[in-house]
Amino acid sequence: MEYDLRRLAAAHVEVYENVDGATLTSFKSGGRVRYFMRPSDVDGLAKCIYTLVCRGEKYSVLGNGTNVLISDNGYGGAIINLSRMKTVKISGEYLYASSGVSLPLMAQVAADNNLSGLEYAVGIPGAVGGAVTMNAGAYGAETADYITAIDVLNGDTVETLGAEEFDFGYRTSNIGARRLIVLGARFKLNRCNREEISARMKKYAELRRRTQPHAASAGSVFKKFGGESPGYYIDILGLKGTKMGGAEVSPAHANFIVNAGGATTADYLSLADTVAEKMYEHYGVELEREVKVLGD
Repeated sequence: MEYDLRRLAAAHVEVYENVDGATLTSFKSGGRVRYFMRPSDVDGLAKCIYTLVCRGEKYSVLGNGTNVLISDNGYGGAIINLSRMKTVKISGEYLYASSGVSLPLMAQVAADNNLSGLEYAVGIPGAVGGAVTMNAGAYGAETADYITAIDVLNGDTVETLGAEEFDFGYRTSNIGARRLIVLGARFKLNRCNREEISARMKKYAELRRRTQPHAASAGSVFKKFGGESPGYYIDILGLKGTKMGGAEVSPAHANFIVNAGGATTADYLSLADTVAEKMYEHYGVELEREVKVLGD
């Protein structure tokens, strides 16, 4: 692999070996990751994937590490991080953001240009690539609501596809199943008074500050069911503050599990399973986790 790593370095790809998985996700747990790669552009990304495929190495693409856990046993392949791919462009009522752009930054750029629609994203600690892939949202809005086209890497080919190609649903799309990598997305927004946009962003940021935990978490644990928030019912069951190892059901919001100190990924998963079992016992509801797990 040493020769291949030198070739990737020449393509302006940062490559790290044997990385602590706890440094790569917002929950801050997990074992060692064999390779961690940060390309600076599409050419570097394509070279990463070509190299890994030729070597028979598995790989996953990761943004800001929210809504993702890494197994305590580690990940024996490569994690490709797109955080260096950070372009935002405005053209009339359209905004284009590349995969590594943070959602709060994208929302702020839109606001600075009197464009409304992305205010919901102001406090979401994710990046555009992950938000598009999972159709992230908040406060009644979803990422897919404003997308007109998405640039993807399909094998070794860059394609621009319309939003209708991706089967968007509640916290889902077909992007992962098709093994596509989101490079960037084009959003159609609405002209609006800057003061109105700023007021909405301030309201959403304050609401998030008051109702969501500040400790390390992976974001919402479970998807809504029947339009209902699982946090409301988890709270009624008296599960706030329940701990398993270093993982705790957040006292601030019952649909979050926080790292209360030294939590492992196994702690998180065991606690999430316990909560899901209680919900099924009392309400007959089978909860579906939002958070994905990478690893062995």
